[in-house]
Amino acid sequence: MNENKNLSFQSIEEKIRQYASRYEDYPLQAMLMYRMHVHIHHKMQDARNAILKENDINETLFMALIIIDSKPDRVIQPSELSSILGSSRTHITRIADELVARGWIERYSTEQDRRCLFLKLTESGVNFLAKISPKQFANLNHVWSALSFEEHIIYEKLSRKLLSKIEELTL
Repeated sequence: MNENKNLSFQSIEEKIRQYASRYEDYPLQAMLMYRMHVHIHHKMQDARNAILKENDINETLFMALIIIDSKPDRVIQPSELSSILGSSRTHITRIADELVARGWIERYSTEQDRRCLFLKLTESGVNFLAKISPKQFANLNHVWSALSFEEHIIYEKLSRKLLSKIEELTL
């Protein structure tokens, strides 16, 4: 059964190898690792999105909830959420509107400065995350159980090294 699951990558790998055979200096191993990483990412994202879809929420809304939940007192300013998500303030306003409409967050300002807005996770938002999280956690645990504890540490170290090199390219 696992062999059939690997076929989707095997076809990509075959095409990359065919392409590489045309070029003497083609970085075959680097490209195979890159494409495998992309493939794994998409498969994991698909599994996560399936759970989110079952609960009528998208990745952006879910991540906004997670970020707010991670803050002390479950409160964040829209500008900080914008920075963390890498989204425009206009987009964060739309996200907040949707989360407010669902009853998962509320907006408020302080008496000292009414221009300063805050977003707070509601009890309904906390309950929603409590409902959806166990299946997310189970899927993540299932996937990562393929690696030993030592392999997790090695994978993280290698990933951080690669990330550092990628960030050098974007400077």
